[in-house]
Amino acid sequence: MTKFKICIDTKSNNFIEEISKQGNLLSQFYISINEWVFPSRSWLDFPVIVLNWWIEGYINLFKQTNPIENSFMNGPYEFTSSIIGKNVELKFFQTTKLGNQEVGSYCILLNDYRAALIQATNNLLKAIEQESFSNSDIEQLKDLFYQISSHRN
Repeated sequence: MTKFKICIDTKSNNFIEEISKQGNLLSQFYISINEWVFPSRSWLDFPVIVLNWWIEGYINLFKQTNPIENSFMNGPYEFTSSIIGKNVELKFFQTTKLGNQEVGSYCILLNDYRAALIQATNNLLKAIEQESFSNSDIEQLKDLFYQISSHRN
């Protein structure tokens, strides 16, 4: 069984400092599949903005046949998602001087992919809510969270 998780460290100093500055929230942010990690456990990125993109990508999976590109905001990392029956194929890429290099590929249950997006977003929104912080990106994430939570595969 493949265990897919989106990890966001909302207890890190970076995250807490950014909330106190009322800026774009920066945090350790990565994907874990079993013991494999992408891009890395120490990767810093902007989870509010990136989750907005990834949830929009999830919703678009059902509207088009081409693979959906899901990127990180910082750096040369992205993954594509494609529906295959009741599964989603995730292909992970790093852009180098030689172009996009595939660094991993996994097929997971579509429901597990959706559940990981919901769980990561819910945890992030709860952490943000505790600090009474809001901006337009957070409001968009709340709306997309509602959409993906009520979406049926």
